[in-house]
Amino acid sequence: MRRFWLHNHSCMKTNQKISGQLSRRVLGMRAAVQFLTTLAVVAGARAGLAQTAPAVSEVNGQIGYAGGTMDSFTGNNLDASITLPVSHQTGFQADTLYSRIGAENFYGGAGHFFWRNPDLGLVGLAGGYISRSGVDTFQLGAEGEYYLGAFTLGAFAGLGQVNYANAAPFIDTQPTRFIGRVSADYYPMKDLRVGLGYV
Repeated sequence: MRRFWLHNHSCMKTNQKISGQLSRRVLGMRAAVQFLTTLAVVAGARAGLAQTAPAVSEVNGQIGYAGGTMDSFTGNNLDASITLPVSHQTGFQADTLYSRIGAENFYGGAGHFFWRNPDLGLVGLAGGYISRSGVDTFQLGAEGEYYLGAFTLGAFAGLGQVNYANAAPFIDTQPTRFIGRVSADYYPMKDLRVGLGYV
């Protein structure tokens, strides 16, 4: 499982740029929907196989930090997640985020409920939220992963919305868009991931 966030650099843009980024994500929607549908069919076909490994073997978590500069702004990001088993084949992951970029503070949270077969893949529902003064951003949709040896193919498809506290002329202050994301990752070692993504 990976953390579920809007790209942090979008938080650093103006309100108009945030809306534009959500609009562009619709380009990956068809590929994401097709991937999730195929994964669900494959998972159903294999559901009758012998007992599989658990979706989540034990409660686990991680903490991360990232920092850097963009458009002359300095950013610092702290994030954490915890994953726990719900049943043998299902699990839940909770994420939290705090970022300070320039003079702005960003707060976020996300949750995933998923079915997972460690030898096959993952299908689940995910939702996330990021807020800063005057702007709230939401995502809700379905996610999936398909495992091919050391490779993992991933996708997300759903809806995204940006809410602006203050009205602005000629700008939709509550835009809602279909969004999609596809990715391909390679694990040369168990805890080392190299990947590509498109949103």
